[in-house]
Amino acid sequence: MTKGTNDYSNQIKQKAWYNLPFASIGLPLISIIAAILIGAVIMIFMGYDPIKAYSALWQGSFGNFNQTSETIKTAIPLLLCGLGIAFSFQAGAFNIGAVGQMYLGALAAVIVGGQFPSIPGPLHIFFGCSGRVYCRWTLGFDPRLLKNPIRRK
Repeated sequence: MTKGTNDYSNQIKQKAWYNLPFASIGLPLISIIAAILIGAVIMIFMGYDPIKAYSALWQGSFGNFNQTSETIKTAIPLLLCGLGIAFSFQAGAFNIGAVGQMYLGALAAVIVGGQFPSIPGPLHIFFGCSGRVYCRWTLGFDPRLLKNPIRRK
């Protein structure tokens, strides 16, 4: 059997579990339940009440409108970073620096935005976003160049 045929059959075998009914919903739910149970077991061994801890976690995250909005405000950039990482993994690139790029890009946006305090609002937003994009691009460019060199025929 050739190498290409073997790779293809391995890909089919690896993705066969995903064709099961409700696998796209069931597997993430099983993972969440397992994480909650493992966390509860660790809390019990440490001498804490897991029900009280999880209720405090829920109340602190979704207790009222302000807490819910803060949770969503914090989660959206992290979800977008996760989406970017998933996209790069599907493309075959290995990218684990998305959160660092996010933080450094935010810092660059604040620095660039602070350099021009008297310009109009839309131009201020444009300069801040441009500084953020440039900083994130330069931070992520070197690893991409090392991982995926340009191949000439």
